Amino acid sequence: MDLRRWRRAEGLTAAEFGRRVGASGESISCYERGTRRPRPEIARRIEEETRGMVAASSLLGLGNSGGPAVRENAKPFDSGSDVPVKVPEHLLRLAEDYGLDVPALLAEGGIDAVAEAGRKAFYEANKDAIEANRRHVEKYGTFAERHGVFPNR
Repeated sequence: MDLRRWRRAEGLTAAEFGRRVGASGESISCYERGTRRPRPEIARRIEEETRGMVAASSLLGLGNSGGPAVRENAKPFDSGSDVPVKVPEHLLRLAEDYGLDVPALLAEGGIDAVAEAGRKAFYEANKDAIEANRRHVEKYGTFAERHGVFPNR
């Protein structure tokens, strides 16, 4: 079942449902329209809140909706087990770049560790710029605030 149908059947607004799962109503609407994907932790909370009626995997674009569940350029990864696993090529490269043990990640179901390592590496590489931007926003406000895009907030 899709998120919007479930939420409406429960008689909840996007804002009400968002408060339950730790997201804004605007974010919930974006997830419903498919214009944005939730973070994995929010997708998991949505699945829990909907009692499994809305799958986190579908919100994250991992479900099989008639097409392949992984990128076409995925290559099989065989760790010696009976079950070969397809891992997108770009994730294998990232895992290797971050010094992660791919077989251990797959055995533990920890492919999310690749994404987390990527976030950490991005932050480390850009921490000066991120901090400068944070100070700038604290001092001058956001572009929207400076130009009255959200005048009632």
